[in-house]
Amino acid sequence: MHRRLLALVAACAAVLMGVGAGGASARVLQQNALSRLDRAGLVSAAAPSTKLTIGISLARPDAAGEQALLGKLFDRSSAEYHQFLTPSQFAARFGVPAAQVDATKAWLQGGGLSVDYAAGAGDYLLASGTAQQVGALLRTSFDRFTFQGQSFLANVAAPTVPDALPVVDVLGLNTYQRFHTMRSEAPAATPGLPDIGNRSPEDLWSIYEQPSADTGAGVSVAILGNGATDGVIRDLHTFDTRHGLPQVPVDVVHTPANGDYSDTAGNPEWNIDMQAIHGMAPGITKEKLYFSPSLQDTQLVASSAAWANDPDGPPIMNASLGECEVTPLNDALNSDALFPLNGNENTTDPLPVTQGLSNSSEPAQTKVLQQAVIEGRTFFASSGDAGSSCGALYLPELGAGNGILNQIVPLTEDPANNPYATGVGGTVLYSDGGTPAQRALEYAWTHSGGNPSPFETAPAYQQGVANLNRPCLVDPTGRPTNTGQLCRGVPDVAAISGDVLSNGYTIVSDGADSTGGGTSLSSPLWAGMWARIAATAPAGSSYGFANEAIYAIGKDPNKYAQSFHDITQGTNGLNPAQTGYDYVTGFGVPRLSGLLGAVQSVQPATGDGGGQAEAPPSSSPPAAAPSLAAVAPATSRRR
Repeated sequence: MHRRLLALVAACAAVLMGVGAGGASARVLQQNALSRLDRAGLVSAAAPSTKLTIGISLARPDAAGEQALLGKLFDRSSAEYHQFLTPSQFAARFGVPAAQVDATKAWLQGGGLSVDYAAGAGDYLLASGTAQQVGALLRTSFDRFTFQGQSFLANVAAPTVPDALPVVDVLGLNTYQRFHTMRSEAPAATPGLPDIGNRSPEDLWSIYEQPSADTGAGVSVAILGNGATDGVIRDLHTFDTRHGLPQVPVDVVHTPANGDYSDTAGNPEWNIDMQAIHGMAPGITKEKLYFSPSLQDTQLVASSAAWANDPDGPPIMNASLGECEVTPLNDALNSDALFPLNGNENTTDPLPVTQGLSNSSEPAQTKVLQQAVIEGRTFFASSGDAGSSCGALYLPELGAGNGILNQIVPLTEDPANNPYATGVGGTVLYSDGGTPAQRALEYAWTHSGGNPSPFETAPAYQQGVANLNRPCLVDPTGRPTNTGQLCRGVPDVAAISGDVLSNGYTIVSDGADSTGGGTSLSSPLWAGMWARIAATAPAGSSYGFANEAIYAIGKDPNKYAQSFHDITQGTNGLNPAQTGYDYVTGFGVPRLSGLLGAVQSVQPATGDGGGQAEAPPSSSPPAAAPSLAAVAPATSRRR
């Protein structure tokens, strides 16, 4: 009876939407087909029974209202300053109407698909079915291809969707596009002065001048990832024991709930994330893992949305993963005529480079992260380990992803390049070997991801920053609407990444001592350090999105000097480290006690904090070198 009723609802919805047998009133989503698929080798038609999971992104109805509120949230003269919304308030004010969400579900289910997840704001759905079912629903078909040795499935025509539904993107129509982690490993340290080996959390407490009185008490921190979690939770507790830290509780949120979470390939990455965060913020209440079955775009956007829509979601999330930004000039970047260095393995070019097939998740992820900022949250993301390029570029002999390789074409990593994220670059840090440790030398890592985006317009907070000055070529759709305007610069800040050779951070992996590095390390270090800052906000309030404060401080010479150690040595290929902001390390690495005071000055935590129960600020003055005696279990009310 239930199936018959569902089929009837779907049929009625199709008639109402004018998409019955005649197929009228439909739209083609051209952006949801891979560019330059002709460069891939066709293998065969996809097996009809192949399982696919797709993500349906729906337009929220009041984009102008969201932008207006964003401006007021960080304007200290506005009555809505820091009046952050809760997820339920956001859904009520800006969410997709329930009738449209229900009609979209009915359309999907009427095509035989299962709806596995729906965001609280109604703007993102996960649905699964066979290639045959998805193809019939979207009026396309699927073939299997190979590209640079990788086999993948892809739709051969852009999808068609009902015009009456607010569908703006369909993710997951190929199995090519997925995020990659930024993890890298360093060998054991070599003794000597200066100490070029691995840094411990205790080293970074003193080198980055972290306040002993504020250890993150009452704050929770989220991590975006995939796969199995039992092993990494055990390793975190072993790490805690090794460093005399309280065992932090860990919650896990699976999205979708019914997926296969047996993948352990990412465990070294999640070990870095979890142990870097707790090492920097020993007093946090808990870590909360928002995990998907895989690193596919569709599923990670859903896990991000699960965080943004979680009423108990932490105010901070870390993502040590990414993929190349949306590239509307994909054809040009792959054109031998327009870019002579490009080519493929069959050419005789001296440096054959092929730009990877473009990321399609950025528009959907942007909506999620914008919602998070409206809720007073901060999303930290690794800027990548490919220097002044991004990890979706391919050198035929070396493959793709996090290759610790500068891959020539100057693009940025998503989501670090998102205007609603804080992108984190990497440094190499040598200590003086003392107790407490101090800095002997810190310089920009050769492979620290960083560039101006050619397409993404700079947000308001990046305007007026010296050295942040490169213009856009076109907008993310390929149109010249923003040509000549300032474009988004990445990264915003930096922390130690190590150099992969002899410099990194001590972790525990599979129960044994190990090391971690790359911007996979830099980003969670910042997430943990920002938790120390977040913990000082008065009860019921929040400082909100970190970049608003970071850039206000960076534009003030006095506040900048007390808040950051400027990195002026090193380069990532096209971009040298410079005085002040640069496209390798952003504003530099933190002097956290000074940064805390500056944040309280430029973005005082007033307002209702999005309904968050906040911990009271410490009455003790910040100190530069925390001791283990200062670490205590979290007992305050902040989530």
